[in-house]
Order: sequence, then structure tokens, then C-alpha cells
Amino acid sequence: MVVPNRFLRNRTSRRIILVAAVLIVAALGWLLVRQAVPGSEADKATRTVARLAGIPMSPFRLAGNMNEARASFTAVAAGELCVAIGGTGADGRALATWEAFDPAAGRSIRSGVLPEPRVGHTATLLGDGRIFIAGGWDGKTYADRCLILDSTAGVLTEGPRLHFPRRDAVAVALDGRVLIAGGADEDAGFECYDGNTGELTHYEGPGGTLRGAALLSVTDLDKKDQTETWCLLAGGRRKDGTVSADAWLIDTSTMKAKAIAPLNEARADCCVIDGAFPLFVGGMGADGKPLRTTEEFNFLSDPIFFSGPDLVWPVASGAAADITEWSDELESIFVIAGGKDGQPSVATQTIVFGDIYTDIKPGPDLHVARYAPQVVNTRSCAVIMGGMTAADGRPTAECEVYDLQVAPS
Repeated sequence: MVVPNRFLRNRTSRRIILVAAVLIVAALGWLLVRQAVPGSEADKATRTVARLAGIPMSPFRLAGNMNEARASFTAVAAGELCVAIGGTGADGRALATWEAFDPAAGRSIRSGVLPEPRVGHTATLLGDGRIFIAGGWDGKTYADRCLILDSTAGVLTEGPRLHFPRRDAVAVALDGRVLIAGGADEDAGFECYDGNTGELTHYEGPGGTLRGAALLSVTDLDKKDQTETWCLLAGGRRKDGTVSADAWLIDTSTMKAKAIAPLNEARADCCVIDGAFPLFVGGMGADGKPLRTTEEFNFLSDPIFFSGPDLVWPVASGAAADITEWSDELESIFVIAGGKDGQPSVATQTIVFGDIYTDIKPGPDLHVARYAPQVVNTRSCAVIMGGMTAADGRPTAECEVYDLQVAPS
């Protein structure tokens, strides 16, 4: 049977029109998801339509911009807000500002000015919701000045001065207190700020000159009541620039430190996933290259580091987003964002902790290539903020979320 040419032309035209319509719908859906406020009804409806239409979606969505582009800054969760403090701005200079970014509104709803610029400082949430800011670089010298920020009221007050100026130190919250270590030009030991009394006390100890170390609270799993709290200080760069594998446990009741078996590999600027068995992820190695390895800290009667599974690719200065809400009760899930091969990247890795296993695989892509971003977990979403971008090597103000209320497709 011979079909007239006009019928063939009509059928081809209809196919072209149908394909074009599908592409247009897909493009509109993609644009709507990028523009919708994360977690809003419009966002949920748009993503539902996209899933029904078979349009692949990433759980990451752009969520607006901070007032200023920032890199080397600190960020702390204050309820549903993400408080960004200091850092390096678009012109390469240290910033003397803070802002409270609201991922639901897609913008910063409060902001303020610091007495001087701050880069390489610490920012730690106190038990009453205030933020303790310590040390850093003020554009001229190492800082010993401490500030206390009430981001809800927008009030900044003076705190005590550090006993030693510090930059790129590390800090950890301890039940109303803040322990600060490293970052000094001399053997400065530790300092502990008490949020209840407002006092800052110095203690002798190791690691005073380390930069880019890891400091976290750990529990002795051999103790039945597990009421003793320790801090683990590990890795980092020494004053001469070499990378350390040394590790210490600090008794937080006496602030006495004891050396323990070192890391399996020297590493600095690594990402640490906290938990019963903290996982050290990547970082810069002794040869100055990003690491692909992980290791797990096991705190028993004889604390030791065990080699963990390898990453999909090397990572330095990555940040971990907790997306455990999407797992079942036997799993914890984290996404490592930024820093692939030590460069800005959109690539992420997903780490799944099961009852007896740890699995690492490629994760969903970010919208913006980033190096050393900040990740803040609010009650409803994980927010990836700022960092250096691949486009021009400058900081970005863009933020994106992994929404925990809208299931990814």
C-alpha cells in the first residue's frame, strides 16, 4: 500500500510538535523547581508534577543568595536560619559582616557589622542559642578578640580575649562550654570558654600551632554509663607546613591531654562525620595532594583508627550534609559536597552507614561548583552555602538546599 506524501508529512509534523511540547513542559518544570521556594506548596506541587511526568530531578535546588559572596567563612544553624560570619569577599578582602540566611525565604532576613574583619575564626553555638566567635585574621594580624552574637535579636557583645591570638583554630561545643585548640604561633595549649560564667580559661596541652586539625567530642564506648566526655584532636598542619597524623584525647573534666595511636595517614582540612564511630573523610595528605581514603575512630579501652572504605574520588575541604531523614532506622546518610580533587566541583559523594557496613557512591550534582563550602543542617533541610567557585575562582553568594521535606525523585 502506498501512503500519500501529505499523510507522511502530517504524521512527522505531529511527532515534531509532540516532542517539542514535551521539551517545553520539561524546561518549564525545571525552571519552576529552580524558582520555587524550597519546601513551599508550589515547590511540592511542581516536583510532584515533574515526577509524574518522568522528569528527572535533583534533590539539590538553588535557594537564593546571601547578601555577600563568602569563602573561608563560618556558618552556624540557629533554628531554621543559617548564620554566616565573616570570611573572604568577592574582592578578596576579609569581611566585617554577618547575616542570617533564611532558606525558606531565599534571602538573608537579618545582618550586622563586626568590629573588624574576620577570616579563619571559629563560631560555635552555645546552649542558649548565642554564637561564640573566637580569633581569626582581621586583615592585619592574628586576632585574640572574642565576640558573642545573638542572631535572633541582632545584638553583638564583647567576650573575653583569648590568651593567645589564633587563626584557623578549631572549636567544639561542650554542654554550655567551648573548647578551642590550635591556630597559634606558639605552643598555646587549649582554651575553654564557659558560656554560663563568661570566663575563658587557658590549659597547657599539645597541638597549639596546628591549623586545619579536627576537634570533636567523643565517648568511651567501654564505659557502661558513658557519662565521661572526651575530645579528640587529630591531624592538621604544623607550624613548618608539614601535615600531622598525631592524635590526642582531652579529658574535658580536667582538660588534660594524652597522646594516642596516630591517624593511619597524615591529613589536614578533612571532613569529619560525627557519630559513635567518627569517620575522617579525605583531606590534604603529607604530599600536598587530596586524599581518597577514609578512617574510622573507635574509642574503646585502646582507642584506635581503622581504615575505612575509599572515596569515589579524592576530596579536600569538603563538607558533610546530614540527610539521614531519608534513610530507614538502620542507616545514616551523608552527602559530601565540594572539593573534588581539591578543586571547585558540582560532584558529591553519598556515604551510607548501615548496621555493619559503610557504602560510598556518587551523589546528586550540585547546581554550583564549589570548593570549601559551608553546610548547615536546619530542622527541615541541609543548606550548602558559599565557597569558592570554578567560574572565576572567586567566592559565591549562592546557596542551595537538599530538602528533607520533599522526597527526591
